[in-house]
Amino acid sequence: MKRNVRLSATFVRQYRKLTAVDQKRVRAALDALADDATSSRAGADIKRLAKTKPTKHRIRVGPYRVIYRVESDSVHVIEVFARGRGYRE
Repeated sequence: MKRNVRLSATFVRQYRKLTAVDQKRVRAALDALADDATSSRAGADIKRLAKTKPTKHRIRVGPYRVIYRVESDSVHVIEVFARGRGYRE
């Protein structure tokens, strides 16, 4: 089942600051999330974030992390940030 990918305003703002090459990599990762947003596989290192309500996941895209929430028929992308920044609630 292919899910809709919805982007938050925060994600869009952060995405625009990335280089064109990084934007292309993130865009490819988002396309993969539409097909399967919860299973880790080759080219998609996905992990569930512990102690988050509602449950959130992250996908690793090179030096960046994309945080998202899976809903019944869609994937809500929350933010993208450099690995060194860390995670926050």
